Amino acid sequence: MERKRFFHESFNLEAPGTMIFSPFMDHRYAWDLVFIIDLIFSGIIFIPFFISLFLEKKSRWVCRGSMIGLSLYILLCWFQNGRAMKLTEVFAHSLNEEVIQVASLPQPLSPFRWAIFIETNDKIYQGFVDFLREERPESVSASSSFFEKLNRLYDPPEKINYRLWTKLQDSPWVEKALATEGVEFYYWFARFPVVKSVNFEDGRHRVEFIDLRFSMPEVRMPFRYYVEFDHSGRIYSEGFVEDRKKQRE
Repeated sequence: MERKRFFHESFNLEAPGTMIFSPFMDHRYAWDLVFIIDLIFSGIIFIPFFISLFLEKKSRWVCRGSMIGLSLYILLCWFQNGRAMKLTEVFAHSLNEEVIQVASLPQPLSPFRWAIFIETNDKIYQGFVDFLREERPESVSASSSFFEKLNRLYDPPEKINYRLWTKLQDSPWVEKALATEGVEFYYWFARFPVVKSVNFEDGRHRVEFIDLRFSMPEVRMPFRYYVEFDHSGRIYSEGFVEDRKKQRE
């Protein structure tokens, strides 16, 4: 119980978003409708823009069509987000646990693909859905391409495979890592942070964290943050895993 109290009192788990009223307000707003890099959204804006450069007489109508198309696309994303949230809430109600928050987040390349999250006191459930899919795709191998692995990740609405993540592990090194400034800032930024691993190697204790909103199991797992301690508890090294690999190169 003490460990849970420390975790919740130490970090503000407010949903990340855009601080549009900064510096007057620090509240972050997010609608979770469009992926951070949405090629369809960008295409609806930029393709008509370039067309209007060659059709100056009809440029106003081209731009108006772009705005209409953009509005319809946002409405489509809003509708699909609502469908994903219904699935999320149904699964949350089936759990015999106190639910802290639920979310459905847009995914790359398609407005019909969503990541589903249900957070309880100790766990986070993660699922992926494709509303255009009726059957689960065939399994892939380690040698499969990125897009094959990405396609395999998404399940039909009636057959979602939820992955269970434990938010914290019972280790004094986890509590020590949570007290560092680097991890505190990471938790301020993260939306669904969990402890990925705790291990001991070469005389150092290493704790690694991930934010599940960016994680695609067996596909990619970016923004992994680690802290390494020596036996005395002093920080040996810390930072993002990707940055450490670049330094070695």
